[in-house]
Amino acid sequence: MVEAGVDPNEVSYATVIHARAKRGETAQAEQWLRRMIEAKVEPNVVSYNSLIYACGRRGDAEGAERWVLEMEARGLPARVTTYTAVVDACAKSGDVRRAEKWMEHLLNSDIEPNVVSYSSMIDACAKAGDLRRAEQWHARMLENGVKPNAHSFSAVISACAKAGNLSAAIAHLAKMDEANVSADVVVYSGVLDACAKVGDAESAKQVFMQMQSHGIVPNVVS
Repeated sequence: MVEAGVDPNEVSYATVIHARAKRGETAQAEQWLRRMIEAKVEPNVVSYNSLIYACGRRGDAEGAERWVLEMEARGLPARVTTYTAVVDACAKSGDVRRAEKWMEHLLNSDIEPNVVSYSSMIDACAKAGDLRRAEQWHARMLENGVKPNAHSFSAVISACAKAGNLSAAIAHLAKMDEANVSADVVVYSGVLDACAKVGDAESAKQVFMQMQSHGIVPNVVS
């Protein structure tokens, strides 16, 4: 493009950055962002979000945090997906406190978190084996009027399994019916994992039969 005498604009740079980031080539994506700035082309939200998502996918919480702070410093408006990606990066790295910091940052902004945001936060708690926190965030989601989905419930149930709390896992499975949310194979696998943790073969059999009665095909985990 440059060789042809055409100056790249913010869309051109953002497209290259997104493509590099999507392939997991974070270092190259970062280089293109720096080239964009050096060329006096103002980065847009898409450029930064691409880098933040890339960090989120690989659990690079520090990298995701650094990019969102730079984006905010430039006065670019973050989106709910921006903060959710940071929370997700924290979840993947097992940093619950940092995840909560960014979740609170989102809640205190003018942007409303969605079910994906809350699910990422609950995932962070589940990975840390913190059932109390996972349940608190799920309850907070409901209090704020955000409708749960199978992912948010599976995250809580995963925390139950990790804590070896079968009764809580079964209770959350029942709450899915109350919330009119269909359980999927991931949800049932989480409950079965809780059964295995406490060595309750009879409950595992009942859960397995319930799963089959709902037409859910078991996977290698279940």
